[in-house]
Amino acid sequence: MHRELSTPHRQIRRSARSAGVLNASTSKLAGDRRGGTLILVTLSMVALLGFAALAIDVGNVYVQRAKIQEAADAAAIAAIRSWALAKPASDVINTAKAFATTNGLATSEILSVDPGYWISPTHTFVGPLASLPTPLPAGAKPAVRVTARKIVTLNFASVVGLSAMRPRVESIAAAFAAKTALRLVPWAVCDQNVISPVQCTPITLKYTQLYDGTNSCGVDAGSANFGALSLGGNNLGADAYKDQIINGYSKPMHVGDCIATKPGNMSGPTFDSLDKRLKDVPPYTCTATPPSDPPDNPRLAIAPRVDSLNQNGRNVVCITGFYVVVLDDYDRKTGYVNARYLYDFEGTEGEPNGELEAGRLSAIALVK
Repeated sequence: MHRELSTPHRQIRRSARSAGVLNASTSKLAGDRRGGTLILVTLSMVALLGFAALAIDVGNVYVQRAKIQEAADAAAIAAIRSWALAKPASDVINTAKAFATTNGLATSEILSVDPGYWISPTHTFVGPLASLPTPLPAGAKPAVRVTARKIVTLNFASVVGLSAMRPRVESIAAAFAAKTALRLVPWAVCDQNVISPVQCTPITLKYTQLYDGTNSCGVDAGSANFGALSLGGNNLGADAYKDQIINGYSKPMHVGDCIATKPGNMSGPTFDSLDKRLKDVPPYTCTATPPSDPPDNPRLAIAPRVDSLNQNGRNVVCITGFYVVVLDDYDRKTGYVNARYLYDFEGTEGEPNGELEAGRLSAIALVK
């Protein structure tokens, strides 16, 4: 006889069937979640690796850009010297390219070398120019602009369609009037004397009397001054004086500094020191046309230009600028130290608003 199950039994069966369906659904849902997580992790890893690869490529681009910037800076600084000396534009361009390639740039990576001038008040470069204007416009300084570009291959970013980047740099160097000089010799040049601003013009730095030579200032024989300065103080001794002749004064001197004169002929210390400075140094042939480069030897010296040498005994004179000279020779009999005037553009501190002037040392600076 068939018997109906009681209500509690039917409920248990239904619950069991429901539990089976629920367990199957839960398992399927868990599987779907695990699959989705795996996809998200995979996509995230791809994105992270992509960003890391891009960071490596971009970092390399910045490194390469810094290198070509340094090469362009070196080229501009080297070229401005020639340009400020009014040398032909072709010489300036060749000098810049030589320094750029020496510092790692390929010739094809040098886009341009432009001689011109820099207008300080407006921070504007004007060029290229075939020759340096004389006189320069107000506020203008001789300047050279070097532009370079390098193709940097991207190793990882190519997966997103970037195969290379082309960083471009620009460097501008200008020549300013200098207000500071190092390694001065302890002999002054009289500002009142008219010295031609032509390379190789003779200058007498040391004499028997100030009314002799090309640096006289019109002083009579009773002044007891012979062109020497007491760089470093009134009590400058013979040893310090001789060291300044051999090596130059070790501290910087500025336009406007006032210093004491050093009375006395001091022929013995002067010529003994010059013997040491110029020992085995070959003579230098100076040519005004075309202008010759400063000698790469101890004959090159910087002498301060002062407001007056018309002094009696120990007195004070003030620096108005600097003459860059070549020490030629000396004459023990007459007491002369003979030199020649040169142009030079390598100071230690520039005056952006100062005007360049023949006979004054000038400074080179990167302006961009």
